[in-house]
Amino acid sequence: MKELCEGKIKTAIFDMDGTIYELDGDNGGFKNSSLQKKVKENTAKLFSKKENISLKKTNKLIDELNEKGTFLSVYAEKYGLTRKDFFDIVWNIDPESIVTNYHESVEVITELANRNIELILLTQAPQVWQNNVFSFLNLQNMFGEVYTGETFMHKPEIFPKISASRRPNTVLAIGDQLETDILPASEQGFFTFHVQTPKDLLKLLKDD
Repeated sequence: MKELCEGKIKTAIFDMDGTIYELDGDNGGFKNSSLQKKVKENTAKLFSKKENISLKKTNKLIDELNEKGTFLSVYAEKYGLTRKDFFDIVWNIDPESIVTNYHESVEVITELANRNIELILLTQAPQVWQNNVFSFLNLQNMFGEVYTGETFMHKPEIFPKISASRRPNTVLAIGDQLETDILPASEQGFFTFHVQTPKDLLKLLKDD
């Protein structure tokens, strides 16, 4: 990327899922992945125990409430669980053998850090999963700011906060989702880099 190679970029914002790595689900995503299955399994175990009902009944209940988009709110209120409480229990999963296609992204992130570019992570994923992934990928100390799913409701609301303390024409936003990673960043005047796969990140280091 020309602006990056010319030293114009001082801050790079990374999405995580689909950008730094892929999963073994549909199109490299969360749907039908081992991670989705494990999250659902952990959720069922948690509420089967709390409700004192079978896992079969719990899974049916989860599916019904998820269709309405009310599962977490209903049970958070019932058991006094915060979003973080819930995520810490059901998303505390070992990413080994679940995350794939990450070698190129680790190489690029390491190179950007070596160039003293400020790195920010903005992900919808829970903090416990982000911590586990970064530990697995040895990226724990690379990012100065980290925004995870517990700290916001919608990703686009974070971009103005980042913009407030930086010059927009020195910021690069990197992600795989146009609606949540790229378009909100463009509205702030940031440079953007849309990836289809983590391997695309290698193009960032090319001067073209």
